[in-house]
Amino acid sequence: MASEQAADWFLRLQEPDCPAEARAAFRRWHAADPAHAEAYRRVQRLWADASELAREDPALSDAARRALHHRPGAEAPRRRWRPLLAAAAVLAVAVVAGGYLLVPRAPTGIQYATAAGEQRNIVLADGSRLTLDTRTLLIERYGRRERRIDLLQGRADFQVQGDPARPFVVHAQGGTVTALGTRFQVRVEERDAAVTLLEGTIRIATRPEHGEARSAALLPGQALRFATDGRIGAVEAGDIRAAQAWTEGKLHVDGWHLQDLVNEINRYSDTRLRIDDPALRELPISGTFYTRDRDGLARMLEAGWGIRTQRLGDREILLIRQ
Repeated sequence: MASEQAADWFLRLQEPDCPAEARAAFRRWHAADPAHAEAYRRVQRLWADASELAREDPALSDAARRALHHRPGAEAPRRRWRPLLAAAAVLAVAVVAGGYLLVPRAPTGIQYATAAGEQRNIVLADGSRLTLDTRTLLIERYGRRERRIDLLQGRADFQVQGDPARPFVVHAQGGTVTALGTRFQVRVEERDAAVTLLEGTIRIATRPEHGEARSAALLPGQALRFATDGRIGAVEAGDIRAAQAWTEGKLHVDGWHLQDLVNEINRYSDTRLRIDDPALRELPISGTFYTRDRDGLARMLEAGWGIRTQRLGDREILLIRQ
């Protein structure tokens, strides 16, 4: 069951018009069960192996192309993946061509993920350094011409080693962020992605379903958003203190509403904060909070804003006006 669902999700996410709602549903499915993540990883490896073989042999490439154009109209939507992955399986397991056997190579994609409240530092093969925030999922695919990262959910900080021959490209929400040697952050949200540049230069590009490709460039200290429909927002001053803080396990807040603080803190734990009084939701909050220190947060809210906490079971904490 998980394998069939994983195959369905894999092909659906490859479609250029895959909506943001579907991507959000995939992230929920992926995080719901470790078996889902493992099944999806197997599908990715199968397809990656087949793609690598096809690139090296014209006959295999032609076979894969024919498989990709196989769309029997009478088949149910949830079974469309079968001829595609069947073709991939044949290519990946073994292909006899001209009297020799092609053996599948190692997977070309490596998946990295963090759970709620976890942060992770990664050093890639080229020396580039990644910091993954809570609930983040990305796939690293390094090739001869491009160093590719697919950021599927969450947020990551990228400190990129320069290599003009192989640009470093982050794919997220239908757009790309390209760097040669720099430091920047990308955060994937429901309908868009937010980019903040800390050092160097980067270029953002999107390709709307209808219309010409769009692009923008950032300088250090700048930020912007781009949407899943290809729109690129205005360049703004980035919150550099906040960008630095989360990599250190802290949340720097400047004039946020209490509800925004609660939403952000809830990303770091399965124990949820909830505001009891609707009038409290727009209470302005400023300060620096440790993302995994719920007791410290409670003390700061009580001392500075007259808000007390009440625990409701193991998974919920109520915020109440004193």
